[in-house]
Amino acid sequence: MELVDGPRPGDVKERTFLTCGMHVHVAVADRHEGIAVLDRVRPWLAVLSALASNSPYWQGRDTGYASYRSIVLGRLPTVGPSPVWGSISVYDRVIREVINTGAAFDAGMVYYDARLSPRHPTIEIRVPDVVPDVADSVLLAALARGLVDVAVRQWHRRVRPLDLSQQTLRAAAWRASRHGITEDLYDPLADGLAPAWRVVERLREHAGPALEANGDATLVERALGRLRARGTGAEQQRAWATTGGPRRRTDQAGRAAGQRAPTRNGVPAGSVLV
Repeated sequence: MELVDGPRPGDVKERTFLTCGMHVHVAVADRHEGIAVLDRVRPWLAVLSALASNSPYWQGRDTGYASYRSIVLGRLPTVGPSPVWGSISVYDRVIREVINTGAAFDAGMVYYDARLSPRHPTIEIRVPDVVPDVADSVLLAALARGLVDVAVRQWHRRVRPLDLSQQTLRAAAWRASRHGITEDLYDPLADGLAPAWRVVERLREHAGPALEANGDATLVERALGRLRARGTGAEQQRAWATTGGPRRRTDQAGRAAGQRAPTRNGVPAGSVLV
């Protein structure tokens, strides 16, 4: 691996941390509003992670996890659920203290599941894997925006955030990483396990007013229906591993039609490469 000179020492660029995540940025009016949002979206981030799970393999082997990316990143001390901040002063103080430990070289290396963007006037939701279908990316972005908009409304109405501990949310996140949506998930409203799709529906209902206001309600409903019928990226990858993958299925379909599947730059047209 080639290391480049810069303000961050090369030893943090380990091969073991080469992972690809989807980061959703949602604009906020200011940092005060951003803190209020962070405090109110945190219970739902594990559900987003479960829906986006798409990294079951690591170094060529099935890990048994739906999202092993989050497990790899969890080795860093600045990754995971954040506490309820309550104020900008607390947020800034904790970020400064973490940097002072040497575990991060700047605010950009504090990789909480959701954080104030150090570069943009946004909050940044960092839990999803990169998904294989752009429609799923749109779904995750719509849900994230809905959660943020509802959080802003709750803040203005002085609705207090759910006071769930970091340990509880870390355990919920681990379960989402382990199983995706194939097993029960933690329901933050019931404080216990529930069938995964019931928890997903809770999230959709929670974000519902904002989804309606943003014109995203129908899009989200249909996208969730497709995802439920098809499975997450992790489920698809495991299915492809047993069938020879989308390339093989495309070739088989072409031969069944009496001709070889058309290719583009050596890749069967219409294939999804994971």
